[in-house]
Amino acid sequence: MNPSRITFAILLAASFVGCETLHQAGVPGLEQYVKDEDALAAPEYRESFQVDRDPTAFSWLLAHRVRNGMTVSEVSEALGDSGEEFSNSQALKKNANEYQATDIAYRWGPDAQGRSVILFFRDGHLIQFNPRDFGGQ
Repeated sequence: MNPSRITFAILLAASFVGCETLHQAGVPGLEQYVKDEDALAAPEYRESFQVDRDPTAFSWLLAHRVRNGMTVSEVSEALGDSGEEFSNSQALKKNANEYQATDIAYRWGPDAQGRSVILFFRDGHLIQFNPRDFGGQ
């Protein structure tokens, strides 16, 4: 395939899915088009959390890559770690007015300091999450 066809194919794909998505998919040379600087830093933090269980990386990922409305698999992808269903969530739900009996809790972690995070999902989507709790905006 000649270079102009490759460029056209990349531009066509970018118009449908966005440069950030293509960059995250590993298409080289798109760094200059990515507007979200956090998207460029995320792989480093994700790897640091995966390999070293770095608490700073864990907090950064929670603060900058996780948002309300995400699915369990999207949160797992953002953190680079699979969440596991937290079966003992009834006590947590009982002590907090913002959760319903049907909400499902998942746990991610622990990091190197032993900290895990429990997040709640309603109808398959993250609820009651505040990135400021982890240093985000």
